[in-house]
Amino acid sequence: MTCCVEEYITYMQNEKHKSKNTVESYRRDVTQYITYLTNVKVTDAQRATKYDVITYLAELKKSGRAPASISRMLTSLRSFYAYLKINNDAISMMIFLEVPFSAIDTLSALLILAYLST
Repeated sequence: MTCCVEEYITYMQNEKHKSKNTVESYRRDVTQYITYLTNVKVTDAQRATKYDVITYLAELKKSGRAPASISRMLTSLRSFYAYLKINNDAISMMIFLEVPFSAIDTLSALLILAYLST
């Protein structure tokens, strides 16, 4: 999965002309997400489910991340999945990633409880 992250970062630098700080934030956020997916045995970001993303965001909240940080990470994931979609990779996540951050906040408590009960 690392290869698609590096291609994405190159795209953000060369095609989107994002600032160095933005690119580094996106790299860090997407790499952290990919690590999470690997830890939960998802070997391909394109095969991640909406539940995987919501659970990841709930984990971030549970670990004490500030709402602004989680929101930025969600923005990074939206951008990453948009890049994958542009490159003709089948992504069903785009619908989920259009959900406003406030809706995730509402779902977080339920997901954390569901996650802890497994």
